[in-house]
Amino acid sequence: MAFNGSGTFLINSTGQPVVTATTISSTVFNALTTDLAGGLTDCITKDGQSTPTANIKMGGYKITGIAQPTGSGDALAFGLNISVGTATLSGALTYGGVTLSNAVTGTGNMVLGTAPTFASTITYGGVTLTAAVSGTGAMVLATSPTLVTPVLGAATGTSLLTSGNIATSSGNINTTSGSINSGTFITDVIGNVRNIPLNSQSGGYTLVASDNGKWIDVTSGGVTIPDALFAVGNNVTIFNATGGSITITAGITTLYLAGSGSTGNRTLASYGVATVYFRLSTNAVISGTGLT
Repeated sequence: MAFNGSGTFLINSTGQPVVTATTISSTVFNALTTDLAGGLTDCITKDGQSTPTANIKMGGYKITGIAQPTGSGDALAFGLNISVGTATLSGALTYGGVTLSNAVTGTGNMVLGTAPTFASTITYGGVTLTAAVSGTGAMVLATSPTLVTPVLGAATGTSLLTSGNIATSSGNINTTSGSINSGTFITDVIGNVRNIPLNSQSGGYTLVASDNGKWIDVTSGGVTIPDALFAVGNNVTIFNATGGSITITAGITTLYLAGSGSTGNRTLASYGVATVYFRLSTNAVISGTGLT
């Protein structure tokens, strides 16, 4: 053995070292050349002719100048790209200064201990990220992902309010009394007619838009119906609670008396009741008891 097992080359043949002024025999010379040939055979040739027969110890030093890997089994140099079809890592993996907290197997998830920063696009499981991923930001996929239909659990909570109103564009839903109070009609949740809002007046009174659906209880003076104020389908009921007749003035363009077709102002007798139904904002029909 030309090397001593620790990397030192030794001349072990008989007759070595040679002595000055002596004849070197063929036996001594041939033994020397045999040792030299054995030592050179144990070396790794730079042109790639020889192959190591054991693990090569680097002693903490680097292998530099490695080319770009192109096939399975090629060494990977720091800073060069690598493509991995599937990988099974038995321990933590560090990439770009970020350590994955768990091993990665096949197409499973990768769990990062800290937020990653990747310098270029990444392909994983056949999907390419279209831009670099940095910090905790979103990862954008080049192709649309397939979404699984979610399964929702049973809804919980209170289905109805127990008090207060729910305001809508046309009125309120009063949950305390169980009625729906809109600008057009007043019914409870099953459609039965219940309370009609009361508006008591003790002097000459001109109807306003909020009187829609109300009972106008007049104790003194008359009532004027304005023009272009109410919408189609609106209605107002007028009750004369005085001891004499009152005048219902037709401020509206056309006020028909039901059953006759005549138009104009009307007289409502004491304790008479009249209902005004608006066919248009400028056209209404009035009918009732004690109405002339």
